[in-house]
Amino acid sequence: MAMERSVDLLVVFLAVLKAGGAYVPVPVGYPLGLVLGVLGDVGAVVLVTDGVVGAGEVVRGVAASGLPVLEVGPGLELPEAGVLGDGFDPGQLAYVMFTSGSTGTPKGVAITQRNIVELVGDTGWGNGAHRRVLMHSPHSFDASTYEMWVPLLSGGTVVVLPPGPVDAERLDSCLRDSAVTGMFLTAALFDVFGG
Repeated sequence: MAMERSVDLLVVFLAVLKAGGAYVPVPVGYPLGLVLGVLGDVGAVVLVTDGVVGAGEVVRGVAASGLPVLEVGPGLELPEAGVLGDGFDPGQLAYVMFTSGSTGTPKGVAITQRNIVELVGDTGWGNGAHRRVLMHSPHSFDASTYEMWVPLLSGGTVVVLPPGPVDAERLDSCLRDSAVTGMFLTAALFDVFGG
C-alpha cells in the first residue's frame, strides 16, 4: 500500500484482512528500487494506491515491473466479491512492516492477527483514555497499529488527521475539534508541542 493517511486507508486495511490477505505499508518517500525490493521480498500481488502526491514515479515504476496497481478513490467500481470468510485465523499473517534496518536494507517484521488481538487485549487500554485515538503516524510506522486497531477492535473511534504535515497547529485543531482521548507521541512530536 502506498497511500496517504485517510479513512480510505482504514477501509483498505480491513478489506485486505477480510479477503484473507496481508498488507505491506510502503512509505511514499522510498525510492523505486527499495519499493520494488520490498514488494519482491513479500511476493506482493498488487500495489494499492490513492494517487498520493509524490508517489507517481513509484507507482509508474511498479506498474512497469508488471505488478498490477489498483488506485482507490471516488468512482472506483469493483466487481462483486462474493461471500468472504470470517477473515480471522489467529495465525494468519496480518501485515509485514519494514524497518530501515541497521544495514540500510529494510527488514520485514511479520505480524499475525493474533499479535494484533493480543496488543488490543492489553488491560492498559481499558481505562477509557483510548476510546477516540488520533491516527497521525505514517502507516509504515508500528505506532499506527495502536492508533488503528486499539480503537477499532474495542468499539472506539479512529480520528484520522487529514493528510499533510503533522504540525502543532493542525494537531491542536484536530485534538480539540474531534475530542481525541488518546494518541501516540514520539519524542520528536512531543518537541513540536513543547517548542
